[in-house]
Amino acid sequence: MALVTEPENDDARAVRAAAAILNLSEYDLFQLAFERWWGRPPRNGELEPAFVAFLFDQGTPHWARHFARRVLDEAEAGTLDRAALGAGRFKRVVPLPTRARPPLSVTLLLLAVYVLGAAAIHYRIELKSQACDVLARGGWPALIAAALVEGEGALCGKGRTEVSPPAPPAGGPR
Repeated sequence: MALVTEPENDDARAVRAAAAILNLSEYDLFQLAFERWWGRPPRNGELEPAFVAFLFDQGTPHWARHFARRVLDEAEAGTLDRAALGAGRFKRVVPLPTRARPPLSVTLLLLAVYVLGAAAIHYRIELKSQACDVLARGGWPALIAAALVEGEGALCGKGRTEVSPPAPPAGGPR
């Protein structure tokens, strides 16, 4: 999983391809390459700086580059033996989806919609209370405000309290 947005260099591409061929995670490939180069397993914390540099800066250590190229060459020649390389002892880790979370732009857009929606609700409530004040005083502004918001009763909650049933259809029921 690359955490960089620039194109991969050849070494990083080779490491990823070798890991895929061996059915290993990139970290496991680094561990295997370290063991093959130095003849011993890495100590605690010894592998992390090289792997972090690989993830963020595409910096590939010489021993990982050498091992990845060897794996690719053997795979191309048809002589690759996973067991001989020691890859069988590593458990395959399923990579995370490339888009595990929404991009920042989508998150910001949703936040903007939420904030604008909350502001619109607040503004409508304020506008409604101001329009009720205008209607209470009467005059042309009251008439215009009432016409714009479906009448005085709909705006200020003073509408009819009785609701008459709808008229039956002409000609009676069928």
